[in-house]
Amino acid sequence: GLVLTLAPTMTLSGRVVFEGKSGTPPPDPSTVRVVLETFGPTRAGSTSRSVSGDRSGTFTATGVMPGKYRLSAGVSTNSGNSTWAVKSIVLDGREAYDAPFEIQSGRSPQGAVITMTDQLTELSGTITDAAGAPVPALQILLFPTDRTSWTTTSRRMRGTIRPGADGKYRFSNLLPGEYYLAVVTDLEPGDWGDPAFMEQVAAAAIKLTFALGEKKVQDLRTGG
Repeated sequence: GLVLTLAPTMTLSGRVVFEGKSGTPPPDPSTVRVVLETFGPTRAGSTSRSVSGDRSGTFTATGVMPGKYRLSAGVSTNSGNSTWAVKSIVLDGREAYDAPFEIQSGRSPQGAVITMTDQLTELSGTITDAAGAPVPALQILLFPTDRTSWTTTSRRMRGTIRPGADGKYRFSNLLPGEYYLAVVTDLEPGDWGDPAFMEQVAAAAIKLTFALGEKKVQDLRTGG
């Protein structure tokens, strides 16, 4: 009595474009890897797949099952480093880089536009104690002031980092916007993304605003 109903898979297609202002020529579009990753619980678990575009920047992902997904992209280089990062991903007329989107059965989304920029936004600095000595044992948090983005799946929630032995820290490839910068001694499991914890940290945080391509230095001092 088992009945299996089969349905055709979907196709996601789009193109990659470059917006450069540094004078660095854009890379070959075929070096851009577009990653399509499932979002949320699925029967098969979390899966991801990547495709490359052609020299015109056009890419196509076939055999896509209906469900919720996220898109990301990066430039493949021999060194692993790139001066280009995602500025925005627009799908069906809305921003799809910092939020999941749904692919519905019988409807293949077309016309995704992934914009890469060489205007990289970053924050760096040094954390020291009252005597000017580096403090590497603390954790530094960077998260958006927009409370609707206080989820661990938001790309604006940059998580926690520990400074190096010299006290220096760096957050790179930030999305432009307004953020809270804070320091904590310890982070318990489940704290990150918990509204009550985030509100407590935000009350004592530094507020910073970043424009596209802006590089800020914010030194931190603890203990008086």
